[in-house]
Amino acid sequence: MNKGMRLGVALAMVLLGILVIGGQQVYQTALNPEIDLPIVGLFEGERNDGGYFTVVDEKGKVISKTSRVVYPEDELITEDNKLYRIERVSGDTAHAKFVKDVEMPTLADEVSPVNSDVVPTQGQKQTSTKNLVGIYQTHNDESYVPTDGTESIAGKGGIVDVGKDFSQKLKNIGVNTEWSSAGHLPHDQNAYKRSRRTAFKLLKQQPAALIDVHRDGVPDPDFYRSQVSGEPVTKLRLVVGRQNPHMQANLDFAKRLKATSDKIHPGLIKEIFMAKGNYNQDLTPKSILIEAGTHTNTKKRAMNGVELFADVVPQVLGINTNPDKAGPGPTNAGTSTNNPPSTPGDWTSLLWVIGALLIGGGIFLLVSTGSWEESWKRVKNFGAGEEWANFLGRTKRDKPDKPGKKGNMLQSRINEKAFRIEEVEEKLTDTNDERAEYQKD
Repeated sequence: MNKGMRLGVALAMVLLGILVIGGQQVYQTALNPEIDLPIVGLFEGERNDGGYFTVVDEKGKVISKTSRVVYPEDELITEDNKLYRIERVSGDTAHAKFVKDVEMPTLADEVSPVNSDVVPTQGQKQTSTKNLVGIYQTHNDESYVPTDGTESIAGKGGIVDVGKDFSQKLKNIGVNTEWSSAGHLPHDQNAYKRSRRTAFKLLKQQPAALIDVHRDGVPDPDFYRSQVSGEPVTKLRLVVGRQNPHMQANLDFAKRLKATSDKIHPGLIKEIFMAKGNYNQDLTPKSILIEAGTHTNTKKRAMNGVELFADVVPQVLGINTNPDKAGPGPTNAGTSTNNPPSTPGDWTSLLWVIGALLIGGGIFLLVSTGSWEESWKRVKNFGAGEEWANFLGRTKRDKPDKPGKKGNMLQSRINEKAFRIEEVEEKLTDTNDERAEYQKD
């Protein structure tokens, strides 16, 4: 097999490795997301018959309710941090199995009150990020019956007021926002395809996070209604889409949001729901969908809920919320301002690539040597002799080796040629001796 064929095989194996390690179809990259992604809208459905799904555990205890279409393998982390996986769906009931108690992220620094003038002490990690959060509403017709008089108002539903109030509260505490009131009617699964264009526009401003504001459709107002930090609120559900390459990073983001909220506003986050679907969360590893109550709650309670949530967001993103210090633009001048604090999920894509390269390199060696034993020998001798040059694809046009960096390689070639000359000389000597004996006889 010549070098060209070997290189082709290696490249093919790298691509195969990416697909195998990723465990899913990768429709885009973080550097070049697609505006028209086929998977968007396939699974992001909701009940439109007035019904909803009840999620129960193995003993039949109700652990959640949602008007979102539920699928087997969907998961949720409850308010008390227990992970459940949905095993099957029968009619309006989703049967879930307890998996484990979830260890939520440990807050590296002690959570401090919003607008506090806290300077990190020695040993604390100084985080920085761009002071900007993008906010939009995919289903901007969603409304609150007790306040708006109906559950849906085309183009100007109560959810738009909730999103605007959330944006304003963030601004009040020193966080810059880019809020969009754009409509994406009709209210169906393809609304996510239409809101994707809105998300793209927001991304041009390079926000630290994207937040899509919704409300649920469960008819029971008590399911979300609560009293948190002395305020009458609706609790919030955080939704993470399972069908996108940033799923783990977004889940890490959601866990940090809940862990921080549990610290400063206990009881605000009802659950984290990992739903089948994309929800446009492939666009950034800091993307989340929130549900502020349900249509039978008052809009005021929903607003109170997102206002408390606004206290949480900048602390997780590492944004200084002191208005006197933040001002417009990036915070923490003099440091990197384009990257939010990283989470384990942020490294997922990089690990895919590294794994793919390892698989491709291993198969390249196997193809070129014919056995794993020979491959291992080449790995051990990698860098000596001609193996390094062959791996990099040296050609006849390469310049000859020079002393210095390539001295070892040159010496190896000299030794190899000297060995071959000795072999030829020995064979010639043996042949001459045989001829002499023959002539003598």
